[in-house]
Amino acid sequence: MCGLGRGIASTGRLNPDGIEPALVNLRRFVALARAIGVDHMAVMATAAVRDASDGEAFAGEVERQCRVQVDIIDGSEEACLSGAGVLAGIPDADGIVVDLGGGSVELVRVCPPTQPILSGGAEQISGGISLPLGPLRLDGPGDNTKALSETIERALADLPVCGRGGTGKNLYLVGGAARAIARLHMEHTQYPLHIITGTPLPERRPKASSTLSAGSPVNH
Repeated sequence: MCGLGRGIASTGRLNPDGIEPALVNLRRFVALARAIGVDHMAVMATAAVRDASDGEAFAGEVERQCRVQVDIIDGSEEACLSGAGVLAGIPDADGIVVDLGGGSVELVRVCPPTQPILSGGAEQISGGISLPLGPLRLDGPGDNTKALSETIERALADLPVCGRGGTGKNLYLVGGAARAIARLHMEHTQYPLHIITGTPLPERRPKASSTLSAGSPVNH
């Protein structure tokens, strides 16, 4: 847990305490990948790096130390890649993928191949967006729950991806923050299986059943 995006909302820069641990981890992962003979590595930087004023410099340092190309992807591509990941594991996924990380949240509409999103087309992924919401990005309001809720509600208001056939569909939650929530729920309820993917999480409304996991559905 490097927390590159911690404090970025106020400083506009990467968290200086997270840069060195991130470089150490990246060097380790690249070394392990080369040791087992990986013939292609796609290294992508997401929200923290693309939003930070020193993000390109950090990506350049990664390229220098690890001898790999780093692509800084935009929010739409990040959302669509999350959607593709869910469809790879759940081919009949039908709803909205929500990728909740430390510094951003990505949303994208997905549907089964038999129900293409665009009329007459075969697209299973559409409407990917990225919002500057996440535990590291929203640490400014502190314990002010009301201010935090209002910030999130303003950001989510009238999003096309939520209204584009998404009402009543499943939510597929992925990302580190979502996994942390799922693990907390597992511990709190003494869930018998220590497998995060597919972990059930009931909604506040008892009439609805739902699940929360990395790539599992949540009814809404």
